[in-house]
Amino acid sequence: IMTGHWIERYIGLPYSNDYNCFDHFVHVQKEQFNLDVLKGVPKIPSFDEKHEAIAFIRGTKELKSWREVNLIKEGDAVIFGVDGMSFHIGNYIDSNNVKGILHNSEKHGVVLTSLQVVRNNLIKPSFLRYYRG
Repeated sequence: IMTGHWIERYIGLPYSNDYNCFDHFVHVQKEQFNLDVLKGVPKIPSFDEKHEAIAFIRGTKELKSWREVNLIKEGDAVIFGVDGMSFHIGNYIDSNNVKGILHNSEKHGVVLTSLQVVRNNLIKPSFLRYYRG
């Protein structure tokens, strides 16, 4: 139960071409964590392979300060997917007894999903990484 948690204002927002998983990630980073992720970054394309996603992050000047981390904390980016399918991004939430990935899914809109559910549902070969700006 999340009564009064700030994520409630996002839960249920619809997915669209103008508000996809990356758009939602950027919006939450700016509103909740005061990080301007998109400062100068062009519209993010969809990536079908993890090497494309990694190359984009490493090759974009404004995202170079983001680094991969092993221990996740609130506000970190969670990037996950399965090779051959589009990769997905969300914000890690860990406050007031609320833990999980706040993300915008094409099928359900903005939802909070536990890391355990994400780990259990990824088929091999898969990709699950955490980044901090």
